[in-house]
Amino acid sequence: MIEFQEVSLQFKHFQMKNISFTIPKGYVIGCIGRNGSGKTTFIKTMMDLYRPTTGQVLWNGALLDQQQKEKIGFVYDDFYHWKNTKLKTVRKLYERAYPTWQPQLYAQLLDAYGLNERQAIHQLSKGTRMKAQIALALAHEPDVLIMDEPTSGLDPVFRRTFIHQLRDWMAAREDRTLLFSTHITSDLEQFADYILCIDQGNVRFFLPTDELEERFVLVKGPVDAVRALNLPMESRNNQATALIDRTMTAIPENLYIERARLEDILYFLTEVSE
Repeated sequence: MIEFQEVSLQFKHFQMKNISFTIPKGYVIGCIGRNGSGKTTFIKTMMDLYRPTTGQVLWNGALLDQQQKEKIGFVYDDFYHWKNTKLKTVRKLYERAYPTWQPQLYAQLLDAYGLNERQAIHQLSKGTRMKAQIALALAHEPDVLIMDEPTSGLDPVFRRTFIHQLRDWMAAREDRTLLFSTHITSDLEQFADYILCIDQGNVRFFLPTDELEERFVLVKGPVDAVRALNLPMESRNNQATALIDRTMTAIPENLYIERARLEDILYFLTEVSE
């Protein structure tokens, strides 16, 4: 269980204010938000790479320590270090850092992903660098897997295979937790248990996926009828579309209802302002 307790963080041009919520153990958490919304900052704060100005982040009731860190697999949106280092050298660092390192599993992942340890990181394509990070993160059998844009740069075929692999990884043990951020919301719709929406440094919502699907719908109809709802909408050719939270707004009978995809929810809550 990962708990944010009134966490605030202040940078020159960005801030997070009094974030409080709990990530339950044993579930898949999808993190969404626009570019610059604070997804990566949120993840780095959770990983103790950024220290909160106020508040704290607790892992199973305690501050993150070295023993707990050894149980976390982390995948950045790219390799930012070791650009001129061979993958073999990076692997040796991981072997020393993680007592639970599984050489046989790592070898299997190298083979499955078509990776060559003799290559330097800078010689790999973006998608291949991501595969290398994923292999390194999975090979020490973490309890918690945290990924920042893991499907970025992956081709559609491997991305689908990777999603299936994550499902299998979660199914293997009930106490595993997976959190990953992505712009490809269809990936989350396939298997996320909870959706966390970050908007301008704030938690817009943190809800079970099935509750999200029940609460939010698109309504469509004549502009005047949709405008009467006093909600952000977009219009074209005298027809308008708005997003309704059914727990807060009744749906008029004269409007057409359509299922809201996760992409629609993110778009209307963070982009549409009319």
